Amino acid sequence: MNRSKKFFFSLVILLAMVSGLFGYGKKYYIENVWEGLSGYRYLRMLTHTGGFGCQVFGVKKADWFFFGDSHNYAGWDMSLMAKELGTKSLSSCFLGGFYLETWDILKKKMEESDYTPKVIVYGLSSRAFLDIGSKKKSIEQHIKVINSGQIKGMTSIDYFKRISRFWRWDDFKRRQKAQALQWERQRFGKLKYISNKLNNIPLEKYHDYIEKNKNLSYNNWKKLLREWNYTKDLSQKLKNFCSYISKKRIKLVLVHIPESPKLRSLYSAQMNESYKETLSELKKCTHTYVDSKPFESKLDNRFYFNRLFMPKYPYGTVMGTPGPEDHLFEESIYDMDHLNWYGAHVFTKWFAAKIKRTSLVYE
Repeated sequence: MNRSKKFFFSLVILLAMVSGLFGYGKKYYIENVWEGLSGYRYLRMLTHTGGFGCQVFGVKKADWFFFGDSHNYAGWDMSLMAKELGTKSLSSCFLGGFYLETWDILKKKMEESDYTPKVIVYGLSSRAFLDIGSKKKSIEQHIKVINSGQIKGMTSIDYFKRISRFWRWDDFKRRQKAQALQWERQRFGKLKYISNKLNNIPLEKYHDYIEKNKNLSYNNWKKLLREWNYTKDLSQKLKNFCSYISKKRIKLVLVHIPESPKLRSLYSAQMNESYKETLSELKKCTHTYVDSKPFESKLDNRFYFNRLFMPKYPYGTVMGTPGPEDHLFEESIYDMDHLNWYGAHVFTKWFAAKIKRTSLVYE
Protein backbone atom coordinates (compact mmCIF):
# COMPACT_ATOMS: atom_id res chain seq x y z
CA MET A 1 0.00 0.00 0.00
CA ASN A 2 1.58 3.31 -1.06
CA ARG A 3 1.81 6.38 1.16
CA SER A 4 -1.25 8.19 -0.27
CA LYS A 5 -3.46 5.14 0.25
CA LYS A 6 -2.21 4.73 3.82
CA PHE A 7 -2.92 8.39 4.51
CA PHE A 8 -6.44 8.13 3.04
CA PHE A 9 -7.16 4.93 4.99
CA SER A 10 -5.91 6.50 8.25
CA LEU A 11 -7.97 9.62 7.60
CA VAL A 12 -11.15 7.55 7.11
CA ILE A 13 -10.55 5.68 10.38
CA LEU A 14 -9.84 8.94 12.23
CA LEU A 15 -12.99 10.59 10.88
CA ALA A 16 -15.05 7.51 11.85
CA MET A 17 -13.66 7.66 15.41
CA VAL A 18 -14.31 11.40 15.70
CA SER A 19 -17.83 10.94 14.32
CA GLY A 20 -18.51 8.14 16.81
CA LEU A 21 -17.23 10.16 19.76
CA PHE A 22 -19.19 13.20 18.58
CA GLY A 23 -22.38 11.13 18.29
CA TYR A 24 -21.91 9.57 21.72
CA GLY A 25 -21.21 12.98 23.25
CA LYS A 26 -24.32 14.43 21.63
CA LYS A 27 -26.46 11.55 22.92
CA TYR A 28 -25.08 12.00 26.45
CA TYR A 29 -25.67 15.76 26.26
CA ILE A 30 -29.29 15.33 25.17
CA GLU A 31 -30.05 12.80 27.90
CA ASN A 32 -28.19 14.42 30.79
CA VAL A 33 -27.55 18.11 30.15
CA TRP A 34 -29.90 19.66 27.58
CA GLU A 35 -32.36 21.83 29.52
CA GLY A 36 -35.35 20.64 27.50
CA LEU A 37 -34.87 16.93 28.18
CA SER A 38 -32.98 16.56 31.45
CA GLY A 39 -33.17 17.54 35.07
CA TYR A 40 -36.05 18.91 37.08
CA ARG A 41 -37.56 21.01 34.25
CA TYR A 42 -38.07 17.97 32.05
CA LEU A 43 -39.62 15.87 34.83
CA ARG A 44 -41.78 18.80 35.84
CA MET A 45 -43.11 19.06 32.29
CA LEU A 46 -43.83 15.32 32.17
CA THR A 47 -45.85 15.66 35.38
CA HIS A 48 -47.81 18.80 34.58
CA THR A 49 -48.24 18.63 30.78
CA GLY A 50 -49.69 15.36 29.54
CA GLY A 51 -48.88 15.79 25.84
CA PHE A 52 -45.31 17.02 26.33
CA GLY A 53 -43.81 13.55 26.68
CA CYS A 54 -45.60 12.38 23.49
CA GLN A 55 -43.65 14.97 21.53
CA VAL A 56 -40.15 14.30 22.86
CA PHE A 57 -39.78 10.56 23.57
CA GLY A 58 -38.20 9.96 20.15
CA VAL A 59 -35.39 12.38 21.04
CA LYS A 60 -35.04 11.42 24.71
CA LYS A 61 -34.90 7.66 24.01
CA ALA A 62 -35.24 6.83 27.70
CA ASP A 63 -34.97 3.36 29.25
CA TRP A 64 -38.37 3.67 30.94
CA PHE A 65 -41.51 4.65 29.01
CA PHE A 66 -44.85 5.33 30.74
CA PHE A 67 -48.09 5.62 28.77
CA GLY A 68 -51.86 5.62 29.14
CA ASP A 69 -54.85 7.93 29.50
CA SER A 70 -55.38 11.00 31.70
CA HIS A 71 -55.57 8.80 34.80
CA ASN A 72 -51.79 8.48 34.32
CA TYR A 73 -51.33 12.20 33.75
CA ALA A 74 -52.97 12.84 37.13
CA GLY A 75 -51.72 9.71 38.88
CA TRP A 76 -47.94 9.96 38.50
CA ASP A 77 -45.49 12.40 40.04
CA MET A 78 -42.65 11.88 37.56
CA SER A 79 -40.13 13.88 39.61
CA LEU A 80 -40.76 11.60 42.57
CA MET A 81 -40.75 8.56 40.26
CA ALA A 82 -37.26 9.43 38.99
CA LYS A 83 -36.03 9.92 42.54
CA GLU A 84 -37.50 6.63 43.80
CA LEU A 85 -36.27 4.59 40.80
CA GLY A 86 -32.86 6.24 40.90
CA THR A 87 -32.84 7.25 37.22
CA LYS A 88 -33.59 10.26 35.02
CA SER A 89 -34.00 8.03 31.97
CA LEU A 90 -37.81 8.35 31.92
CA SER A 91 -40.21 9.35 29.17
CA SER A 92 -43.97 9.23 28.79
CA CYS A 93 -47.06 9.81 26.69
CA PHE A 94 -50.29 10.54 28.58
CA LEU A 95 -53.39 11.45 26.56
CA GLY A 96 -56.99 11.82 27.66
CA GLY A 97 -59.04 8.91 26.31
CA PHE A 98 -56.00 6.82 25.32
CA TYR A 99 -57.21 3.73 23.38
CA LEU A 100 -55.41 0.70 21.97
CA GLU A 101 -55.78 2.35 18.57
CA THR A 102 -53.68 5.21 19.97
CA TRP A 103 -50.96 2.69 20.76
CA ASP A 104 -50.68 1.89 17.03
CA ILE A 105 -49.91 5.58 16.36
CA LEU A 106 -47.42 5.64 19.21
CA LYS A 107 -45.72 2.46 18.00
CA LYS A 108 -45.32 3.88 14.50
CA LYS A 109 -43.70 7.01 15.92
CA MET A 110 -41.32 4.88 18.00
CA GLU A 111 -40.25 2.94 14.92
CA GLU A 112 -39.73 6.14 12.93
CA SER A 113 -37.56 7.47 15.77
CA ASP A 114 -35.65 4.17 16.08
CA TYR A 115 -36.67 4.04 19.73
CA THR A 116 -37.27 0.86 21.73
CA PRO A 117 -37.65 1.36 25.50
CA LYS A 118 -36.32 -1.32 27.81
CA VAL A 119 -39.32 -1.11 30.15
CA ILE A 120 -42.85 0.04 29.32
CA VAL A 121 -45.26 0.92 32.13
CA TYR A 122 -48.89 0.80 30.97
CA GLY A 123 -51.22 2.56 33.39
CA LEU A 124 -54.70 1.05 33.00
CA SER A 125 -58.18 2.32 33.73
CA SER A 126 -61.46 0.43 33.60
CA ARG A 127 -62.70 2.47 30.63
CA ALA A 128 -59.55 2.18 28.51
CA PHE A 129 -60.75 -0.87 26.55
CA LEU A 130 -64.36 0.18 25.94
CA ASP A 131 -65.85 2.39 23.26
CA ILE A 132 -66.98 5.38 25.29
CA GLY A 133 -67.78 8.92 24.17
CA SER A 134 -66.40 10.46 20.99
CA LYS A 135 -63.67 7.89 20.37
CA LYS A 136 -63.01 8.95 16.77
CA LYS A 137 -62.45 12.60 17.76
CA SER A 138 -60.18 11.55 20.63
CA ILE A 139 -57.97 9.46 18.34
CA GLU A 140 -57.78 12.27 15.78
CA GLN A 141 -56.56 14.57 18.54
CA HIS A 142 -54.03 11.97 19.67
CA ILE A 143 -52.59 11.80 16.14
CA LYS A 144 -52.14 15.59 16.11
CA VAL A 145 -50.37 15.64 19.46
CA ILE A 146 -48.03 12.70 18.77
CA ASN A 147 -47.13 13.94 15.28
CA SER A 148 -46.81 17.62 16.16
CA GLY A 149 -43.16 17.27 17.20
CA GLN A 150 -43.08 20.33 19.41
CA ILE A 151 -39.45 19.65 20.31
CA LYS A 152 -37.18 18.52 17.51
CA GLY A 153 -33.90 16.71 17.83
CA MET A 154 -30.77 18.77 18.40
CA THR A 155 -28.72 19.37 15.26
CA SER A 156 -24.97 18.83 15.27
CA ILE A 157 -24.44 22.58 14.81
CA ASP A 158 -26.59 23.32 17.89
CA TYR A 159 -24.63 20.74 19.86
CA PHE A 160 -21.28 22.18 18.77
CA LYS A 161 -22.38 25.69 19.80
CA ARG A 162 -23.47 24.43 23.20
CA ILE A 163 -20.35 22.42 24.03
CA SER A 164 -18.25 25.43 23.08
CA ARG A 165 -19.65 27.00 26.27
CA PHE A 166 -18.38 24.20 28.51
CA TRP A 167 -15.94 26.59 30.20
CA ARG A 168 -19.05 27.67 32.14
CA TRP A 169 -19.96 24.06 32.97
CA ASP A 170 -19.51 24.29 36.78
CA ASP A 171 -21.54 27.48 36.93
CA PHE A 172 -24.31 25.91 34.82
CA LYS A 173 -24.49 22.81 37.05
CA ARG A 174 -24.57 24.95 40.21
CA ARG A 175 -27.42 27.07 38.86
CA GLN A 176 -29.38 24.02 37.71
CA LYS A 177 -28.93 22.30 41.08
CA ALA A 178 -29.98 25.45 42.97
CA GLN A 179 -33.09 25.86 40.81
CA ALA A 180 -34.03 22.20 41.26
CA LEU A 181 -33.60 22.45 45.05
CA GLN A 182 -35.70 25.62 45.19
CA TRP A 183 -38.48 24.04 43.12
CA GLU A 184 -38.39 20.86 45.24
CA ARG A 185 -38.77 22.91 48.43
CA GLN A 186 -41.68 24.87 46.96
CA ARG A 187 -43.31 21.67 45.73
CA PHE A 188 -42.94 19.91 49.07
CA GLY A 189 -44.17 22.99 50.96
CA LYS A 190 -47.27 23.24 48.78
CA LEU A 191 -47.92 19.51 49.04
CA LYS A 192 -47.66 19.61 52.83
CA TYR A 193 -49.89 22.70 53.10
CA ILE A 194 -52.68 21.36 50.87
CA SER A 195 -52.57 17.81 52.27
CA ASN A 196 -52.94 19.27 55.78
CA LYS A 197 -55.94 21.27 54.56
CA LEU A 198 -57.54 18.16 53.08
CA ASN A 199 -56.77 16.02 56.14
CA ASN A 200 -58.35 18.56 58.48
CA ILE A 201 -61.78 18.04 56.88
CA PRO A 202 -63.69 15.10 58.42
CA LEU A 203 -64.16 12.22 55.96
CA GLU A 204 -67.94 12.26 56.39
CA LYS A 205 -68.00 15.83 55.01
CA TYR A 206 -66.49 14.61 51.73
CA HIS A 207 -69.05 11.82 51.57
CA ASP A 208 -71.95 14.17 52.32
CA TYR A 209 -70.82 16.63 49.65
CA ILE A 210 -70.55 13.94 46.97
CA GLU A 211 -73.98 12.52 47.76
CA LYS A 212 -75.72 15.91 47.78
CA ASN A 213 -73.90 17.58 44.86
CA LYS A 214 -73.86 15.91 41.46
CA ASN A 215 -71.28 18.11 39.75
CA LEU A 216 -70.12 18.19 36.12
CA SER A 217 -67.68 15.31 36.59
CA TYR A 218 -70.41 13.10 38.05
CA ASN A 219 -73.02 13.96 35.41
CA ASN A 220 -70.57 13.48 32.53
CA TRP A 221 -69.46 10.08 33.76
CA LYS A 222 -72.99 8.91 34.43
CA LYS A 223 -73.93 9.77 30.84
CA LEU A 224 -70.79 8.22 29.32
CA LEU A 225 -71.18 4.97 31.20
CA ARG A 226 -74.73 4.58 29.90
CA GLU A 227 -73.55 4.74 26.28
CA TRP A 228 -70.61 2.35 26.16
CA ASN A 229 -69.90 -0.52 23.75
CA TYR A 230 -67.41 -3.37 23.55
CA THR A 231 -64.37 -2.53 21.39
CA LYS A 232 -64.46 -4.26 18.01
CA ASP A 233 -61.69 -6.79 17.34
CA LEU A 234 -60.31 -6.20 20.84
CA SER A 235 -58.85 -9.70 21.08
CA GLN A 236 -56.81 -9.23 17.89
CA LYS A 237 -55.63 -5.79 18.98
CA LEU A 238 -54.41 -7.22 22.27
CA LYS A 239 -52.57 -9.99 20.43
CA ASN A 240 -50.90 -7.43 18.15
CA PHE A 241 -49.84 -5.40 21.17
CA CYS A 242 -48.37 -8.44 22.93
CA SER A 243 -46.66 -9.56 19.73
CA TYR A 244 -44.84 -6.22 19.50
CA ILE A 245 -43.80 -6.33 23.17
CA SER A 246 -42.40 -9.86 22.78
CA LYS A 247 -40.73 -9.20 19.43
CA LYS A 248 -38.95 -6.10 20.74
CA ARG A 249 -38.00 -7.86 24.00
CA ILE A 250 -39.55 -5.14 26.13
CA LYS A 251 -40.39 -5.65 29.78
CA LEU A 252 -44.05 -4.71 30.22
CA VAL A 253 -45.28 -3.49 33.61
CA LEU A 254 -49.05 -3.26 34.13
CA VAL A 255 -50.80 -1.34 36.88
CA HIS A 256 -54.34 -0.07 37.44
CA ILE A 257 -54.48 3.67 38.17
CA PRO A 258 -56.76 4.30 41.19
CA GLU A 259 -60.22 5.78 40.63
CA SER A 260 -62.55 7.35 43.18
CA PRO A 261 -64.99 5.19 45.18
CA LYS A 262 -67.90 7.06 43.56
CA LEU A 263 -66.75 6.36 40.01
CA ARG A 264 -66.10 2.70 40.77
CA SER A 265 -69.68 2.41 42.01
CA LEU A 266 -70.96 3.53 38.58
CA TYR A 267 -69.28 0.71 36.63
CA SER A 268 -71.67 -2.08 35.70
CA ALA A 269 -70.96 -5.77 36.31
CA GLN A 270 -70.50 -6.24 32.53
CA MET A 271 -67.87 -3.47 32.43
CA ASN A 272 -65.94 -4.94 35.33
CA GLU A 273 -66.05 -8.41 33.79
CA SER A 274 -64.85 -7.08 30.43
CA TYR A 275 -61.95 -5.33 32.15
CA LYS A 276 -60.93 -8.54 33.95
CA GLU A 277 -60.94 -10.48 30.67
CA THR A 278 -58.82 -7.82 28.96
CA LEU A 279 -56.39 -7.78 31.85
CA SER A 280 -56.07 -11.55 31.63
CA GLU A 281 -55.06 -11.27 27.95
CA LEU A 282 -52.51 -8.53 28.62
CA LYS A 283 -50.89 -10.52 31.41
CA LYS A 284 -49.75 -13.06 28.81
CA CYS A 285 -46.99 -10.68 27.70
CA THR A 286 -46.46 -8.91 31.02
CA HIS A 287 -43.21 -9.08 32.94
CA THR A 288 -44.61 -7.49 36.12
CA TYR A 289 -48.23 -6.99 37.14
CA VAL A 290 -48.70 -4.65 40.10
CA ASP A 291 -52.09 -5.25 41.71
CA SER A 292 -53.15 -1.82 42.97
CA LYS A 293 -56.71 -2.79 43.90
CA PRO A 294 -55.93 -3.32 47.63
CA PHE A 295 -54.11 0.04 47.65
CA GLU A 296 -56.94 1.74 45.72
CA SER A 297 -59.47 0.63 48.34
CA LYS A 298 -57.52 2.58 50.98
CA LEU A 299 -57.68 5.85 49.02
CA ASP A 300 -60.75 7.64 50.33
CA ASN A 301 -62.51 10.60 48.72
CA ARG A 302 -60.08 13.26 49.99
CA PHE A 303 -57.51 12.06 47.42
CA TYR A 304 -59.81 13.22 44.58
CA PHE A 305 -60.64 16.72 45.86
CA ASN A 306 -58.72 19.83 44.70
CA ARG A 307 -56.89 17.94 41.95
CA LEU A 308 -54.96 21.01 40.80
CA PHE A 309 -54.19 22.22 44.35
CA MET A 310 -55.84 25.60 43.77
CA PRO A 311 -54.91 28.14 46.48
CA LYS A 312 -58.48 29.54 46.54
CA TYR A 313 -60.11 26.13 46.72
CA PRO A 314 -63.61 26.29 48.33
CA TYR A 315 -62.98 24.13 51.39
CA GLY A 316 -65.90 25.89 53.07
CA THR A 317 -68.33 24.43 50.53
CA VAL A 318 -67.13 20.91 51.34
CA MET A 319 -67.57 21.68 55.04
CA GLY A 320 -71.11 22.94 54.40
CA THR A 321 -70.27 26.62 54.98
CA PRO A 322 -69.64 28.09 51.49
CA GLY A 323 -67.80 31.39 51.06
CA PRO A 324 -68.90 34.29 48.81
CA GLU A 325 -66.77 33.15 45.82
CA ASP A 326 -67.09 29.38 46.24
CA HIS A 327 -69.67 29.12 43.46
CA LEU A 328 -66.95 30.00 40.93
CA PHE A 329 -65.24 26.67 41.63
CA GLU A 330 -68.33 24.51 42.00
CA GLU A 331 -67.73 22.30 38.97
CA SER A 332 -64.09 21.56 39.79
CA ILE A 333 -64.46 20.70 43.48
CA TYR A 334 -64.42 16.93 42.96
CA ASP A 335 -62.79 15.00 40.10
CA MET A 336 -64.08 11.44 40.07
CA ASP A 337 -61.46 9.78 37.87
CA HIS A 338 -58.29 11.75 38.63
CA LEU A 339 -56.14 11.65 41.74
CA ASN A 340 -55.12 15.01 43.14
CA TRP A 341 -51.45 15.86 43.68
CA TYR A 342 -51.58 14.47 47.20
CA GLY A 343 -52.95 11.17 45.86
CA ALA A 344 -50.39 11.10 43.03
CA HIS A 345 -47.56 11.56 45.53
CA VAL A 346 -48.78 8.70 47.73
CA PHE A 347 -49.52 6.39 44.78
CA THR A 348 -46.20 7.06 43.01
CA LYS A 349 -44.20 6.32 46.15
CA TRP A 350 -46.10 3.06 46.69
CA PHE A 351 -45.79 1.95 43.05
CA ALA A 352 -42.10 2.84 42.65
CA ALA A 353 -41.25 0.64 45.62
CA LYS A 354 -42.88 -2.29 43.79
CA ILE A 355 -40.87 -1.91 40.58
CA LYS A 356 -37.57 -0.24 41.58
CA ARG A 357 -35.70 -3.54 41.38
CA THR A 358 -36.81 -4.19 37.78
CA SER A 359 -33.73 -5.02 35.72
CA LEU A 360 -33.27 -3.27 32.38
CA VAL A 361 -31.81 -6.48 30.95
CA TYR A 362 -34.32 -8.69 29.13
CA GLU A 363 -34.06 -12.25 30.48
